[in-house]
Amino acid sequence: MRVSTSYIHMQGVKNILEQQAKLIRTQDELAQGKKILVPSDNPSAAARVLDINEALAQITQYEENGNYATQRLNLEETTIDSSINVLQRVRELAIQAGNTGTYDLQAQKAIAAEMKEKLKELLDYANTKDATGDYLFAGFQSKILPFTTDAAGNYIYNGDQGQLALQIGSSRQVASTDSGAEVYQLNRTGNGVFTTDANITNGGTGRISTGSVVTPSLYPEQDYSIIMAEVFSVNVNTGSSLGTVNVASSLATNAQDPDFSSRVNIFFDPVNPAGTFDVINPATGAVLQNDVVYTTGMTVSQNGWQVELAGLPQPGDTLSITPNPLQYEYNVINKTTGATVLAAQPYTAGSAIAFDGIQVEISGQPVDGDVFTVEASRHQDIFTTLQNLITSLETPGSTEVRGVLGGDYINNGFNAGDTVTFDLNFDGQTINFSVTPPTPTNNEVATAMMTTIAGTAGIVANPDGTYTLPGTTPGVSVTFRRVGDNIEFITTGGVQDNANSVVINNITDTTNNAVLSIVASGNSVASQTTLNAAVVGDSASYLVGAPPKAYLSQQIDNALNNMDRSMDKMIDVQTRIGGRINSIESQASDNEAKKVYLQGVRSDIQDLDMAEAISNLTFQTTALQIAQQTFVKIQGLNLFDYIR
Repeated sequence: MRVSTSYIHMQGVKNILEQQAKLIRTQDELAQGKKILVPSDNPSAAARVLDINEALAQITQYEENGNYATQRLNLEETTIDSSINVLQRVRELAIQAGNTGTYDLQAQKAIAAEMKEKLKELLDYANTKDATGDYLFAGFQSKILPFTTDAAGNYIYNGDQGQLALQIGSSRQVASTDSGAEVYQLNRTGNGVFTTDANITNGGTGRISTGSVVTPSLYPEQDYSIIMAEVFSVNVNTGSSLGTVNVASSLATNAQDPDFSSRVNIFFDPVNPAGTFDVINPATGAVLQNDVVYTTGMTVSQNGWQVELAGLPQPGDTLSITPNPLQYEYNVINKTTGATVLAAQPYTAGSAIAFDGIQVEISGQPVDGDVFTVEASRHQDIFTTLQNLITSLETPGSTEVRGVLGGDYINNGFNAGDTVTFDLNFDGQTINFSVTPPTPTNNEVATAMMTTIAGTAGIVANPDGTYTLPGTTPGVSVTFRRVGDNIEFITTGGVQDNANSVVINNITDTTNNAVLSIVASGNSVASQTTLNAAVVGDSASYLVGAPPKAYLSQQIDNALNNMDRSMDKMIDVQTRIGGRINSIESQASDNEAKKVYLQGVRSDIQDLDMAEAISNLTFQTTALQIAQQTFVKIQGLNLFDYIR
């Protein structure tokens, strides 16, 4: 093989270039710290590195999402905690206002003023924004103000029930918010299953408990009324009964004002005309009714009660009639179906009233016709709960007018065929009464009155047997109910006394022997009265003012129950927030471990072994120097230098 001088020269240059290329490669690897500088260096390894980088980028995004979610959840937790503090303060104020022995209306208004400020504060918390300007409790509608009020003062939720979920791991999401509906709006009233209340028309001191569910499977989630009734009775003793006179029945004829203070005797006088008797007060000897002609089956009335006599009395017979103590009983009516659940049950203050799988207690002393309600729980926002409480404290019934229509017609000589007429005017509405009962009894007069009320245009029949007549002013109405032999009325709504005044006028009485009484009922203060064309013996008293303290106490109890349910819901949300924050922290630890692992794998694939690279660099530098020196030596040689 021939080796030319040019060949030797080319090989020397090539060797130098190769050594330079290796040295430059090693220098680049050292500069970047990587052994894969371009994908072509190791295509499969480069592909793996790309996959690992993408996974690491996802983990970085998960970390950012977790940090953002943690910030929002911490803000939500703090905001809810502040909301609970507001409700705790309102709760303290409500209990303070419930101390009816200490606080009067002026003090209650002062308490209500602080509650108003707390309500505004609570509304501000519900409309909180996060660091990016999004509303925290608006659901997916994060740019819309969550809670507002309409023209009527109702609280409106403008958001939805969505929850912003953020990806914090390859297979894990976390909700970074809770909707305002969940936190502030969808709160169950009462005990969470049903709610109890007392009608504002109640005249007694009765209060109903929150109650409890005894047998859940028996409760149909329907609405009920518990209606109280007075039970009147008399005890009859026979003094010297030579005949067979007896009492067939006894009852009260005037549920508003029976007199149980003293007993009377019915004495069949042997001297006076045969078949007559006297009604005598045995304590004073006064003759209350004289020479009354006896007929079997007749009714004897006195002091607001009556007894029915039957049999064949003899001269000298005496009946001693002693009124029994006033007692109460109650009926439970299913307002949803109209069915009577319990009838004529004896009432004992504080005793359990159980029906359809639930149980409540009524304490205090109700009066005839008082109504308590038991209704399936509804959702009510906490703002409405506080506003209702504030309203009860600020104007506790200051516009209600309460009174009773009736009279002792029999004892005033009201006879068959007699007529009494009058007009009842209320807020632009008129009921024209013309009472001509078939028999001259208080019961018939009351029945005729209720018939007139029921037939009035625009009247609304209620499930509990009452009738409501709406006024011409929106929200203003008057409700009538039968109480014994009388008709009770109660007005609601309005903002001024005269907006709710009930006026009785155009009274006529064909024989001037009837009494139309409009008397007090409940805790109220006297207000204006208008009577025209009144006959002798007519009396009237219009009442306007605060309802009994028992009603205000009941509203405070109800508000406390609703606030407790709302705080329970908020605490439950806080608990879930804590769980989510823990979940984020746990996932962050998992992400960090995965990140370290992937970084290690990537390092194994692409990172340079610095010690090895430096050794290679030294070796390659030496090799280059040797190649260069060798080339210098070789290029100076010439074959002819040896042929001499």
